[in-house]
Amino acid sequence: DYDSSAGSVTFVGGTAGTQTFTVAITDDGLVEGDETFTVNLDAVNALITDTDTGTGTIVDNDAATFTISGDLNVLEGNSATYSIVLTGGSIIAGDIVVLTLDTLDGTAVNPEDFGDLTNANYNPATNELTLTGPLTSGDTVAVLTIDTIDDAVLEGDENYQVTLTSATVEGNAALVAGGSITTTINDTGSVDATDDDLSSTPVDPTAGGTAGNVFTN
Repeated sequence: DYDSSAGSVTFVGGTAGTQTFTVAITDDGLVEGDETFTVNLDAVNALITDTDTGTGTIVDNDAATFTISGDLNVLEGNSATYSIVLTGGSIIAGDIVVLTLDTLDGTAVNPEDFGDLTNANYNPATNELTLTGPLTSGDTVAVLTIDTIDDAVLEGDENYQVTLTSATVEGNAALVAGGSITTTINDTGSVDATDDDLSSTPVDPTAGGTAGNVFTN
């Protein structure tokens, strides 16, 4: 996070004033929140009191953004897939990120037409997806699925929405999350238009008719 090399300042005897020194800070691209370090004063002259310390604060300039993408259409009875991608800064090892995702009924209704989001780290009771760092910027950090219900009902195409609304992480680091996907369930229901009430009567050509069948309803 910073260069811990020792530095020095010089005060000339008989004079007073202020001396400054610089601590080099590393721009690491990690989302880790603000951090602090301590500088200790150590005088080479034993007659000088050198017990004072100073505290420096490293203000984090990295921000992580989580976005969602996924299937816009899915055939009824199949599963729709959704991906969460991290851009901007990366998440350090051990940090826990909590994303809030939810499904919203449209013309399709849960659970009659589609199920809950599914992922080993997703809790549908709280709508929270929990991820643990390290998470690298540019990576797909989670994949979730939703099963649709093949109900054999002729109802036309229906839709629902998946939303990503918020993200939190330890250390109050800067996170941005948002976006929504509307998925259309393409109906597979059909109607059998065959008329099973028809009956046929054979025609006897020897009785003056034409050979064949006469159909009646």
